[in-house]
Amino acid sequence: MFSTSGFPIDPAIGGAAATLAAGLADCGVSHAVIAPELYLENLLMPHVIGSVRERGVLPYPIRAEPQPSDGWGSLRR
Repeated sequence: MFSTSGFPIDPAIGGAAATLAAGLADCGVSHAVIAPELYLENLLMPHVIGSVRERGVLPYPIRAEPQPSDGWGSLRR
């Protein structure tokens, strides 16, 4: 699994993320490329950033028992 962290993977644009994504596609190994167009933009939402500034709390909705379907790339127990 490879996350581009918001960097472009278009070969016409180039860059390290594009090179790595192309290399994964060409190597024959099972893989997944996660290519968010905006990275961590959810932390800039008004209800999130306001709470961080005012109370020093990141109000991110995480279940007591997270599931892979929650959309996280990594789950720690």
